[in-house]
Amino acid sequence: MTNITFGLPSVSSLESRASTNNALAGSKESTINGTSVFPKEETHLGVRVSAEAQYLFEVSQHLSSLSDEAQDRTLALMRVNENKNIVKAANHFYEQQAANFPTPDKDEINRLIAESTAKAQKIPEALASKPLSQFTVLPPTTQLYRLDGPNEFNASRLSINNPALNSKITELEKAVNSELEPHEARFLVSAIRDAVGASEHETRSIDEVVHLQYTIEKASATIAKLDISEALKKSLHEVLDQRVSHQLTRQEAFLRDTELYLKDDRLNRLAGERLRADLSHGTAAKEFNQKLTANLAITETSIFDADYIITELASQSQALGTPTQPQIKLMLDFYQHNATDFQRLLDKVYVLPQKSLEIDTSVLDAGHHYALKVIEEISGYGGN
Repeated sequence: MTNITFGLPSVSSLESRASTNNALAGSKESTINGTSVFPKEETHLGVRVSAEAQYLFEVSQHLSSLSDEAQDRTLALMRVNENKNIVKAANHFYEQQAANFPTPDKDEINRLIAESTAKAQKIPEALASKPLSQFTVLPPTTQLYRLDGPNEFNASRLSINNPALNSKITELEKAVNSELEPHEARFLVSAIRDAVGASEHETRSIDEVVHLQYTIEKASATIAKLDISEALKKSLHEVLDQRVSHQLTRQEAFLRDTELYLKDDRLNRLAGERLRADLSHGTAAKEFNQKLTANLAITETSIFDADYIITELASQSQALGTPTQPQIKLMLDFYQHNATDFQRLLDKVYVLPQKSLEIDTSVLDAGHHYALKVIEEISGYGGN
């Protein structure tokens, strides 16, 4: 255990000396009127690490070790102590005692075990030996990573409104189902629909363009990965190519409509600023998308490795802002993780990689050292 010097005064004089001990030496904590002597609690992978909880636990352990008579005397004196932390430890111990449920005796435990075993033995052998039904794993849907705000998921952003493309995908879905087992077919069709659905929307920002490019790359990678006929691959790629031209059509229609709205005096008065921003951003995003598509194709670069390209193109288009390369890298890492999850589930790898739980033990040490001082203070309360 890492030893940390906190410069704590003796517990009995903590209240009176609090004003001169505002900062505890060598720690991450502050002291306010002697009532907050613990570092701020931390959370790691859902586990709360608290110096105060460590302190309360150790003092409770000490109190539990005392005889009933010594425990009562100690608790009585703790509850009238001027130090609020000592009062809190006494109250915590009382609460824990009140919450303790009576433990069943040995005969009761044996009865419960026997009852549970008997029920288990009554399960029909046919049911026990019957394999579990196959479960369905749905492909993860891609959120839109926002450079300037929380990530966004909007189901309508991935819906397909183009009747011709929708009919074509429905037709190809039958061919996909005939060549692949259901799990693989479901993932392939999902990737195609995500890519086509993303093309249903105009783009007005760098992050929307990157999301568009990612969905097309994920769909293309899924087509290449799965064992399907060359004829089906060609048909699926044709759909993706139509998606590109369809998005460009939507983008140009959006820009034309916005220009028309600006020519309307009433709309111009009501929302002129917003419309002018949409026109500027939409025009810049259209150019940005075309340049990014061309650069990725010419250099044969994956969207995941395109941080330099995106940063350079962004610097040429001030209308869309100028995110830094680290910001762009974070966005691309987000999509890389999504692609990894997609491929892992497609490959039926359902075990998540283990994450190591790294805890700053100095937080617990703070509670431990303070508990030792409190225990030293109250050790004479019981008359031992």
